[in-house]
Amino acid sequence: MESDDAPSAAQSAVFQRSEPIPAGAKHVHGPDFDTQDPKDLYALLENMKTIGFQGSSVHEAIRIIERMRTWKLEEDPAYEAEEDENRSLPDDHPQHPKNVRCTIFLGYTSNLISSGLREVLHFLVKHKFVSAIVTTAGGVEEDFIKCLGKTYLGAFHLDGATLRAQGMNRIGNLVVPNDNYCKFEDWVMPILDTMRAEQDTRTEEDGRPFVWTPSRMIARLGHEINDERSVYYWAAKNDIPVFCPALTDGSLGDMIYFHSYKNPGLVVDIVGDIRRLNDLSVKAKKAGIMILGGGVCKHQIANAMLFRNGADYAVYINTGQEFDGSDSGARPDEAVSWGKIKSAANGGDVVKRLHDLRVCSLCCFMGGKARGKTLVRSLALVVALIAIGMAALHMANTLGMYRTVKRLGIPDSHIILMLADDVACNSRNPNPGAVWPEADKSFDLYGDDVEVDYRGYEVTVQNFLRLLTGRVPSHTPRSKRLESDVHSNIFLYMTGHGGDEFLKFQDSEEISAFDLADAIEQMWEKRRYHELFFMIDTCQASTMTEKIYSPNVLAVGSSLKGQSSYSYTVDHQLGVPLIDRYTRAVLEFMEHTDRSSNKTMDELFNSMNFARVHSDQFVRTDLYEKDLKDVHVTDFFGSVAQVLLT
Repeated sequence: MESDDAPSAAQSAVFQRSEPIPAGAKHVHGPDFDTQDPKDLYALLENMKTIGFQGSSVHEAIRIIERMRTWKLEEDPAYEAEEDENRSLPDDHPQHPKNVRCTIFLGYTSNLISSGLREVLHFLVKHKFVSAIVTTAGGVEEDFIKCLGKTYLGAFHLDGATLRAQGMNRIGNLVVPNDNYCKFEDWVMPILDTMRAEQDTRTEEDGRPFVWTPSRMIARLGHEINDERSVYYWAAKNDIPVFCPALTDGSLGDMIYFHSYKNPGLVVDIVGDIRRLNDLSVKAKKAGIMILGGGVCKHQIANAMLFRNGADYAVYINTGQEFDGSDSGARPDEAVSWGKIKSAANGGDVVKRLHDLRVCSLCCFMGGKARGKTLVRSLALVVALIAIGMAALHMANTLGMYRTVKRLGIPDSHIILMLADDVACNSRNPNPGAVWPEADKSFDLYGDDVEVDYRGYEVTVQNFLRLLTGRVPSHTPRSKRLESDVHSNIFLYMTGHGGDEFLKFQDSEEISAFDLADAIEQMWEKRRYHELFFMIDTCQASTMTEKIYSPNVLAVGSSLKGQSSYSYTVDHQLGVPLIDRYTRAVLEFMEHTDRSSNKTMDELFNSMNFARVHSDQFVRTDLYEKDLKDVHVTDFFGSVAQVLLT
């Protein structure tokens, strides 16, 4: 008689018991759009970490790119400051250890320039996020050709014979009219004639005969195209070398071939470039490589890393497989065996990502932009400058702005808060540890999470100007530094007692409009901001904005020359005003703004009127090129805009 019980062997096979899960193991989990804003790209890319499959590799690639981008010699644990003679150089010298960054080598194949990813590469080069480029002939010429004529979307299945008869060239599902290549010939041939003539007349700095190299030729073409849409226009402008070992393998090679009959003698020396590329690798304090695709661009960069005993960081993004033995499909570990990438034991950090090249590359670059110190990141400097009696209104002004920028996504690490008088701890305050913007004391601005970076007698004109210009003493902690760069949007808010072209500090000294203007100019010259929004709430506020002369500055003052800036309400128990009308109006506007808001600076400024703030707002836009209708308030008050490609 058969038993009703399942066979024990089958049960033990099916219900094999699991061993304990290792501590720290991550469970698979994707984005939850019920609680997460679907438009929040940063959150989506963060979710890639636990989404599994190639999504997790995307997150790993983003992490490594971020390490490349944020590495600084001065902060490296292995850095020996005592033995570095460059520490005695001025702080703004490029060889000073605080300015030495990872040398990033970017390699890509021509199809990426042919596609819309060209605009992403353009952004990276324009804003100096890479140190050197290696690409193919098509990766060079297609950029220039796109400046001369358009590339169109087609389909992969279009018939080749029909396209040939129509004078159309297919690149995957892209179509390029052959007329574009005719325009390229008309443009490049006279330049080759000029280069041929210069070859006989120019000399090197040491007196040797001048020789063109592929990187010199590409730089020359970048200058000649004089078109800001071009990747190589910006490479030439920013002194980023572009190497192309197979320069003749494309339309540019065709032009050089025809030119050799028309005007023989042009020489292009590849030896000069291999020395230049390898020297860049050898001299780099830290080297990172990002390789999109395979072939020549991949191996040329990897081989250059051999001369430094391997790259420190590496990200491969391609669709190649290793099973055919090609270099294009080789995994990073194969490069480790050759000494082209450092092993993990020697500090190497690598990932290979297999997927659609264009989509994956876009995600990685956008993720690198969204993380940490973003490509265009927001920083806030909020300052209360008065220490007469109990300056509750200026404290409330400043803390209100502080809490607003924090709520909209700027972390404390990107905020410098300067308070000349800590009202919350003043002996006259009957409720210690609290600051109220309203007489009903319904909301405490101070709370328990305010991080004051400069307080009391640390708030001086000298410290403020040093903070702006980056000339702080070397022992200054990071929390007291404005760690901005050319990719930073800065919101500078100041409030206190002021007058015609001055603002008081501590009731004992003043900063003049000229001092402030010169400090902002130093910031611009030292590439310490991308855009700067200056808001000041004081009497005769406009006079503090009128001397500024640096580019990319938007400024607003709460009052015109001869006008006062008025408080909104008074605490009769304390006998002091609590918050200024203008700042309160700004905070009211911002209270209805969140990180996904499309509200603009134009809307903010238009919401102010004399009846509301009892003074005339002054907005200065002559130094700022953008239309305020296109500038979101979160570009300065928040950090949301930084995760979008601009």
